[in-house]
Amino acid sequence: MPISTTTTIDFGDLGRRLSSAERAVLVRHERRIMAKIRKRWRDWEYKNRPEGAPINVSLAAWKSRVESTEGGRPKLIIENHKSYVTHVHHAGVVKTEVSLIKVELDDVDVPLMRRDLSEAIAKAYEKPVGRKELGGRGGAGTARAADLVL
Repeated sequence: MPISTTTTIDFGDLGRRLSSAERAVLVRHERRIMAKIRKRWRDWEYKNRPEGAPINVSLAAWKSRVESTEGGRPKLIIENHKSYVTHVHHAGVVKTEVSLIKVELDDVDVPLMRRDLSEAIAKAYEKPVGRKELGGRGGAGTARAADLVL
């Protein structure tokens, strides 16, 4: 059975796409989490494996992506579609490695990501927005945009 874990963080209705700085927070955490998974997903005992059979196939199958589209909620998606990945465990350990990774993500990584992204969103709302001159259409005069006060 393949594993596909989607973590969605609810920041309410932002009503906009994430800014570059906000998206960079998610990308930074994505890279850190994937490095952690790849570091843990090693040193397996390959019992009953034919001589010369490829190794580290499931390690290479770990994939991730950040989704932060307009109107949607920001997501970090981590997945591994190898059919046996949910059965992999270290010798002498009852729990599967996927279940151990999932607990660590939920207990450590997601709260850190949520905190950092919340801070980035708050900074974006604190940033002053200057006036913008809007060009006229059809020969009309120029309109001035009002300052946004939160």
